[in-house]
Amino acid sequence: MPSMLTFKVLGAMGMASYALAHICTRLPLVSYHRYKLIAVPIDCIPDMPRGYSGRMLDAAELAGHSIDIDVAAQAERFARGLQCLGIFDRKDELIGVAWLGRRVHREGDMHVRYLLPENAAWDTGMWLREDKRMGRGFSAIWGAIKIWLRDQGLDCTMSSIADYNVPSILSHRRLGSRRIGFVSVVRIGRLQYTRGARPSLCLVGRGTMPTVELS
Repeated sequence: MPSMLTFKVLGAMGMASYALAHICTRLPLVSYHRYKLIAVPIDCIPDMPRGYSGRMLDAAELAGHSIDIDVAAQAERFARGLQCLGIFDRKDELIGVAWLGRRVHREGDMHVRYLLPENAAWDTGMWLREDKRMGRGFSAIWGAIKIWLRDQGLDCTMSSIADYNVPSILSHRRLGSRRIGFVSVVRIGRLQYTRGARPSLCLVGRGTMPTVELS
């Protein structure tokens, strides 16, 4: 049963969204997602802690490391225009990654694209090695993102979070994230309805991809 904390974080709409998503997993050819769209201003992001560093990894270098997704999934993200920011500890061992993009972001698990403003990046697929999750690893990932944003002349990063993902919602709140909207997707076979995007109704793989213009 959901706890009182979960209810306080999600609210009635978030709880209903969780229940609907769970029901849809049991139905053939039916899926449902509702995402909260957020922005994190660069001034809210912590600085890089001592002993860590970050740099961009190309496909060849990343393939030599073990992360949370396989080489095929990595290639799919690179093909969508994402860059992989690797975070290293003082021993120069890879301890985490974040995937970053600019201008246009196409979601991998639903048929939607986001048009980003010139001052923003998109972050997704954040991963931290399990043995580093109780220390400063997450701060190091965000610190590396902050350095990259400054180098690119950007002042915030945007992302989407499932509206029932309590840990992610809470961690982004602590960062000072700002909600900028919601997107809901219902798919039956190839027919998709997307609330918060245009066009709202489409066939996956045909015609114009539903688009959200962020500001």
